[in-house]
Amino acid sequence: MTGQAAMKFSSLPKVRYRRQAVASTVLLSLLLAGCGSAKAANGPADRAASSAVEESVAAGPEGARESTVAQQASGRIAGVVFDDLDGDGRADPDEPARAGVVVRVNVGVLKTEGRTNDDGTFAILPDVSILQVVPDAQIWIEADIVVEGPPSLPASTSTMSFASPAELGNENVQVAVREPARCDTMCDDTLLPDLAPVEDLGVPDDELYQSSHSGWWVDEVSQPGTTLLRFPSATGNIGRGPLHVISENIDLGNQTTNVWQRLYTATGEFFDRPAGRFVFHPAHNHVHLEAFESYELLDEAGTRVVTSGKVSSCLMDSMHLDTSVLPPIRVVNDLQCGIVEQGINVQRADYYGSGLEDQWIDVTGIDPGNYTVRITADPEDVLVESDETNNVL
Repeated sequence: MTGQAAMKFSSLPKVRYRRQAVASTVLLSLLLAGCGSAKAANGPADRAASSAVEESVAAGPEGARESTVAQQASGRIAGVVFDDLDGDGRADPDEPARAGVVVRVNVGVLKTEGRTNDDGTFAILPDVSILQVVPDAQIWIEADIVVEGPPSLPASTSTMSFASPAELGNENVQVAVREPARCDTMCDDTLLPDLAPVEDLGVPDDELYQSSHSGWWVDEVSQPGTTLLRFPSATGNIGRGPLHVISENIDLGNQTTNVWQRLYTATGEFFDRPAGRFVFHPAHNHVHLEAFESYELLDEAGTRVVTSGKVSSCLMDSMHLDTSVLPPIRVVNDLQCGIVEQGINVQRADYYGSGLEDQWIDVTGIDPGNYTVRITADPEDVLVESDETNNVL
C-alpha cells in the first residue's frame, strides 16, 4: 500500500489548510510561516464531519427507531458453546458443552455479553441501536477461551475468541470452540497478520476518539518556540490472523517489559515468539508497544529532512475496515490499553488522532517548499507478517 501526503510550506502570515483526496494521494496545502496566532485545536472540516455524524446518529433514518425497537424485542440470540473435537463445526452427542464461557454478541461496534450455563447454553438480547444508522452492520458472536501465557510465564493466562456469524432471532446457534494447544515451532497453516498504514482515514468507531480526530494542522502552542506538523495515522491489519502481543512480565517498575507475539491457526493452535517491548508512556499514562510506527518528512527529491523517530503505540481496534470479513480467531481488547496483552484484529485498525502526544513531526526551522510525509508501520521489523512490502505509506 503506497501513497503520500504532500505539503507546501509558504511564507504567508496565516495558517490555512486544504485536504483533498486525489486517488491515493492526500493533497495538503499548509501556509506556515508567521503562524503564531494559530490555535492548537481540531480543524473546522473535521469538527463539521464529527457534528454531521452525531446528528445522523441522533436522528437516524425515517422509521429506523421503530424498526430497531422491534428488532430488539425479537432479536434474542441463543444457543450452545461446545468443544468441536472433530472440527466439523456441528455439535455432536459426544462433544462436551462448555460451561461458564463468556459469550459476546457484536452488532457493529456494540457488544452485549453473557455467560454459558452449566449445560453450555446461553441466551443474549443484544443492543441493536446502531442499526438505526448502519442497517447492514455486521453481526457475529464470539466465545472467549482462556489460554496459557507465554513460555516464560506459562502459569499466566491470555484470552482468545472463536467467532461465528449470527442472525438476530436465531435461538439455535452452535458456537464451536477448540481447546488451545501450543506449537513448539511455527504452527502449520498459521493465520498471519498483515500491517499496512490506512490511506483514507474516516472518523474512528469509538466516540472517545472522535475528539482527537483533528486532521492535519500546525501547532505552535503546545510547545512554545516549536512548530509541530500534526496529523492522524492508523495502522490496519489486513491479514488472515490477529496481531496479538502478550507481556512477559506485568511488573512495570522499570517502565519496560518484554513481549511475545502470539500467532494462531483457525483451530486454536498457537505459537509465541519474542517481539519487542512494552514501554510505559507517561504522557498517555498507559502501556505502548515500542517502535510501532515512524514518521519522516521528505523533500521533493525523496531525501529525508527530519524524522519523528520511532513512535510507540497502544494497540487496539479503534477503527473498522472491511466489515464483511469475519476471521475465525479474534483477540479481546475492548478499546483498552492492557499491560498484559494488546492487539489489532483482522480488518480492524489502530487509530491515533493528531491531537494526541507524539502525533507530529517537528518542522521548526524547515525552509518553505514541497514535502512528503512517509509513515512506516513496524519500522524495526520485529513483528511477523504475511506481507512486509506494504508497511509504508
